[in-house]
Amino acid sequence: MVRHRDTFQRVQDYLINNYAAPTNLSGIVDYMKHGEGVTVKRETLANYVRLLESAKVLYKCPRFDLRSRRSLRGGEKYYLADPGIRFARNAGTRMSYGPALENALYVHLRSKATR
Repeated sequence: MVRHRDTFQRVQDYLINNYAAPTNLSGIVDYMKHGEGVTVKRETLANYVRLLESAKVLYKCPRFDLRSRRSLRGGEKYYLADPGIRFARNAGTRMSYGPALENALYVHLRSKATR
């Protein structure tokens, strides 16, 4: 359940507008505090991100070190389950082809891995 819908909406907008970029929760907390003027706890932010993941709005792609074959903490990337979400919410903005292509590739590879 989301108590502060406005804050949740701002977090959702941030993640949707910054898809396919390395992201960490501390950076989002700082942005919300200084850029949006909203204070949000890290735990609350983590819950909001989990809600978006469970609703299949975002997919989290953890970092992985190929040499040690272990997952790394921090700097995960979030990809949109449907890139139309971003374009529907930001109709007047130009499309960045790099993140859009990366998102399409991730969603395709993810669909192949689940078969």
